[in-house]
Amino acid sequence: MLTAHVRAGTLVVVLGAARPLWRHRTGPPPWAPTPRPFERRLAHRTEGALLLAFGVPAAGVAFLASGTGPGPGGGRRGRR
Repeated sequence: MLTAHVRAGTLVVVLGAARPLWRHRTGPPPWAPTPRPFERRLAHRTEGALLLAFGVPAAGVAFLASGTGPGPGGGRRGRR
């Protein structure tokens, strides 16, 4: 179960990193003519919050990669 969880987290991190790179390269799509200024600001803030949410799975992958987390070889550092 842990392996599937780690793979899913890694996939989220990879896709989360690919999307901003893709948007930077291709540019954002054009705005629809109907959104009001506050709706555009809300859209930008929501996107920023979603980008921050990718930090959670990235931290989990880094934790496991450091060898201090659960899993093969992990969780043993500092114990006697």
